[in-house]
Amino acid sequence: MRGLDDIDVLKLGNIIGSYRVVRLLGAGGMGAVYEVAPLSGGKSSALKIFTSIGGHADFLRKRFIAEGKILK
Repeated sequence: MRGLDDIDVLKLGNIIGSYRVVRLLGAGGMGAVYEVAPLSGGKSSALKIFTSIGGHADFLRKRFIAEGKILK
């Protein structure tokens, strides 16, 4: 199992669209979750990055959609 020290997908301070990467919140076998803050100020959000898609793209897509429904 990978730990936080093994994930280096995004660098802190990177700009993605209109958000800045603040910190790594967690990581696991499929990816990493980062805290991102809007450049214009306001409430931070979470950004999930998949790091190990391989032949599991359909499974990951379905799981990602299911997680989104849980969080609503």
